[in-house]
Amino acid sequence: MAHRIVWMMTFLSLLPPVHAIASEGDEKDVLEKEILVSLSEQKAIDALINIIKKRKGTAEEPELWERLSELYLKQAKTARFFQINKTSDQTLHFLPAVVKDPTNLKALQKAQECFTTIERNFPKYADLDRVLLHSALTLSQMGMPQQSSEKIEKLLAHHPNSEWLPDAHLLIGEILYDRQNFTGALKHFSAASTSKKEKIAHYAKYKVGWSHYNLGRNSAAINTLKELIKSLGSDASVGYALRSEALRDLSVFLSDSRNSEESYAFFTSFATDEESADSLLKLAQINRSHSRSEDARALARHYIENSKYGPGKIRFHLLLAKDSEEKSQGAEEIGHLKKAYELCSVETERVEACETDLKAQLAQAAEIWWKAWDKKKWKEALQYTKEILEIEIKHEPSPRPQTLEAYADLLFQSEDYENAARVYHDLATTLRKANDHDKDTHNTHDASHLEKIDYASLVALDRWIQRQKAQTDPRELFKLQVEAYLKAYAKSPHRHELLLKWSALELADNNAPASEKKLTEILAQRPAREILIPAQNQLLESLRAQQKSKEVASRLQEWMTAETDEKRKTELRRQLAALNLEKLETPGNAANSVSADAVNKKMLQDYTEFLHQYESDPQITEPVLWKCLALALLSHEDGLATDLIERRMKVDKSDPRLWDSAKQLLHRLNEISSEPTLNKVFHLSLGLAPAKDRATVLWSYREHLLAKNRTAEALKTEDEIIHLGSEPERSLILIGRLENELQRENDTGNGSATHVDQHVFAESKKFMSKGLPDVVRARARLIQARVLEKELHSQKVKTSLSRLQTVVAMKLERLAKAQDAYVGALKMSSDSAVTKGAHEGIERCLKDVIDSFRKIEIKDALNADEKEILNQQIQTLVAPLETKLKELGTRAEVQL
Repeated sequence: MAHRIVWMMTFLSLLPPVHAIASEGDEKDVLEKEILVSLSEQKAIDALINIIKKRKGTAEEPELWERLSELYLKQAKTARFFQINKTSDQTLHFLPAVVKDPTNLKALQKAQECFTTIERNFPKYADLDRVLLHSALTLSQMGMPQQSSEKIEKLLAHHPNSEWLPDAHLLIGEILYDRQNFTGALKHFSAASTSKKEKIAHYAKYKVGWSHYNLGRNSAAINTLKELIKSLGSDASVGYALRSEALRDLSVFLSDSRNSEESYAFFTSFATDEESADSLLKLAQINRSHSRSEDARALARHYIENSKYGPGKIRFHLLLAKDSEEKSQGAEEIGHLKKAYELCSVETERVEACETDLKAQLAQAAEIWWKAWDKKKWKEALQYTKEILEIEIKHEPSPRPQTLEAYADLLFQSEDYENAARVYHDLATTLRKANDHDKDTHNTHDASHLEKIDYASLVALDRWIQRQKAQTDPRELFKLQVEAYLKAYAKSPHRHELLLKWSALELADNNAPASEKKLTEILAQRPAREILIPAQNQLLESLRAQQKSKEVASRLQEWMTAETDEKRKTELRRQLAALNLEKLETPGNAANSVSADAVNKKMLQDYTEFLHQYESDPQITEPVLWKCLALALLSHEDGLATDLIERRMKVDKSDPRLWDSAKQLLHRLNEISSEPTLNKVFHLSLGLAPAKDRATVLWSYREHLLAKNRTAEALKTEDEIIHLGSEPERSLILIGRLENELQRENDTGNGSATHVDQHVFAESKKFMSKGLPDVVRARARLIQARVLEKELHSQKVKTSLSRLQTVVAMKLERLAKAQDAYVGALKMSSDSAVTKGAHEGIERCLKDVIDSFRKIEIKDALNADEKEILNQQIQTLVAPLETKLKELGTRAEVQL
């Protein structure tokens, strides 16, 4: 059992003198002396064996055998000493473990042989009880508890008055206890507890308490240990370890039976302040380990409220802080840590909890909350970490440097750069003063670490400046600190980096010459590439600020020549190109004396040469290409414009500006004299046009082809438009083809309506949909009107007098149909061609009817009166038609 204290009292007579030596201190000397003793013991054993042989059968023989057993035991003890010496000795001595070392075991076996010889051959030996006890102890160490018990039982049975009875009861009690026979063990421990030997009595009583506990007799166990503690006394040097052990064990016993108030009252009634604190803390920890955290907290709060013992209250505050930490209750945890720190500050004597536990727990708590913030970016965790570090910083007149450094790191990581810079700087100043004070000792701070803190201060300042660009104070402070840093650490690996930042601030403060000076210093020392590139870029910016264009160009050319990295070389080439372009676009003094066309022509030539020079890099040429294209379009340099469009299409065909440029060329196709250029414009435009605009491109090309009388090509283009199905182009083409078909029929026909006319009339109906443009519908109606007009023309007015009225009515009906169709076309669209065609059609229809009526032929013979009456009727019929025809002519003249 972990709580069993070894009974050493019986073994006191068996311990060799070397244990006294072991306590003197020098381990090497002890071991050497121990070896000498071991050698002398073996000589003594050999000598004693010879003596026994010579005195065999005498009254001295059993005593000599016992003396020989002691020598063997000493020899075994000496062998065990080396093992004990190699491990840290224990305050409390437990029952000797079973010996497994062959050398030690052999010595114990030899001793046991001596005991057996005495017991067998000398049953009336006066000290046989002592021999039986030693034999039992030896057998126990040999791992033979049953045989050991038998020896003790024999001793108890045959030697009831032996002075070794308490030892025997204690030993057999231990054996039974190990076998978990707590009832039997209790019986023997109780017997041993009455011994006059104080150590045996105390230890036996301790084991009585544990036996009661294991038997479920909690009250008896508690009372037994309480009585033991009182009997030992708080200031007794002897048995104090047993007292401490009993006090701790009482915490175990009480954990199942007492609440916090009862436990507090129990311990404080007989234990010292320190002992009470230890025991109650142990009880609280047991409760926590048994998932009874609320009981532990109640006990801690009760102790803090009622006890006046500062060290104990500190430890309980730490316990409550740990409990709050485990529950992620940062505010409560910090509150307990602060109170613990306040109690430590008023303690006049050194308190171990303050020196070790508190500071360790502060560091651990800060680390835990820091990780929580770093992982989840939880703002509360960040605040908790700051408050924990501030406990020491605010309460200690001279906080530890590592705490200040951690606090500064935290401020930096939380982006509080202003305060981080201040804490770093103050820490560096403090360490530097400490070094000056302790310069004659070895207790100085490492120079590299001091430089690290100085550098951290500068980095924090730099971040602060970046965030607070409107403020000048931190910038000036940064410059001063960099200057001081570079003087103090001339060979610092951060020298170039800091000079670079310094030069950037000078440039931002419009002090380009100062910036140039620092950058020139950096570049002259050939810094690492991560410094070289930004230094070059800053120097270019500084030179530009001073309008040193020639030097900018020279530097760019120099660096580009020396550069091996293609990416950087390209970047420098582009900057040089931008500089050349800037010069190119700067107007000269002669610009005002020449015409705008001449200026444009010269600019176009320069842009074209620039494009040729940098044609391998689209990023350089792209902006120039657009300027060049704009000038080419403005100057009607159509060939160049189409080449530029084609060139840009290879890079990015989707750029909408290309289609805008192509449309400008499309609008004046007929002005382009070069046939290859014209064809290229068409194909480029067709490739660039969005789907909705492709028909527009084809229509423009068709118009051009028709203007050039390239009818066959125009028809192919029309077929493409029809295939695309785009409106209104498709319908306009189809309606135009119907018009042409009707015209051809009219040109070749006899004036009578034919099946072609009927076909055209039927097809034209398809274009009367309201979804089509008005002009398409109007032209379709014109086609219908012309077919109806043709039908009007084809109707003859040669008839008999009896059918005259019917023929006239039919003629007028066809006139109305044709006229309605023409008027319908007029209403649908105001297109000039439609208007003209409708008016001309109506006029033709009216003339046809008027002429037909005036020339009407009557098959019947008429007398003079009948002819006069007929002429009058025809005149009456024709008059309104003539009036309408005259009005139509008048309106046409007005419109013209």
